[in-house]
Amino acid sequence: MQNLESIMRFISECEKLKTTYRYGVKNDGQKESTAEHSWRLVLMVLLIWEEIWININLFKAVKIAIVHDLAEVVTWDIDAHNTYKDKELKKQKEKDELRAMNYLKNIIWWELWEEVFNCWQEYEDWATKEALFVKALDKIETLNQFCDAWIDMFDELEFIALYADKHIKKVPELKPILGITKKNLKNEYIKWWKDWKDEWDKN
Repeated sequence: MQNLESIMRFISECEKLKTTYRYGVKNDGQKESTAEHSWRLVLMVLLIWEEIWININLFKAVKIAIVHDLAEVVTWDIDAHNTYKDKELKKQKEKDELRAMNYLKNIIWWELWEEVFNCWQEYEDWATKEALFVKALDKIETLNQFCDAWIDMFDELEFIALYADKHIKKVPELKPILGITKKNLKNEYIKWWKDWKDEWDKN
């Protein structure tokens, strides 16, 4: 019973992900939450694994996808572009997220927390093929969010176009997915009168 109570306290704490808002918006113009992003990432992991038959442990990949942004319960979201431009901010974000995970571990009993934390750490470290798969799809999900609900980033067109490339190189089975995503992204650029460079088509 005590373990169940700690699980429910932990779940209540994680409810904050529903109101942790990301840079992106949804197609109704409302801000996207971390919980919504994580849900669609899990859906992508399930469906795309089924289609491409990559040699990974699906259950483990799903667990990584579910917890990959768990630290944002405490830290909230910091836009990837900001950490891309500011390396010190990136280092600070990593420290803050580790502190956040250490805070969360006090809510739930150790045996279960160890599994949650290890999945999160695998993702952070790109430590396994499952983590690489999820991280690559995480980038693709974000790009698809741009396509589904365009955000005008006038001076960041290259950053968006190449956002997933280095991650896909580590999981080449996902190249066809990136190709589809880039085709859609390119169409959005053209739709909104943005220049698309031919070199961005490569992946």
